[in-house]
Formats: sequence, structure tokens, C-alpha cells
Amino acid sequence: MKRRRYEEDQEQQQREEEEDTSDNKCRREDY
Repeated sequence: MKRRRYEEDQEQQQREEEEDTSDNKCRREDY
């Protein structure tokens, strides 16, 4: 059960990282 929660946290982290990269791309285009 604990391991399952850990995997879910990892998935959430990955999604946040993907959003960050997309934001960075938009900022790069602005520059």
C-alpha cells in the first residue's frame, strides 16, 4: 500500500515537471 502511494506521488511530480518545461518553452519564445 505504501509503495502504491509512492508511485502516485512520482506521477504527480512528473506532471508538474512537464508543466514547468512547457512554461519555460513559452517564456523562451517570448524572449
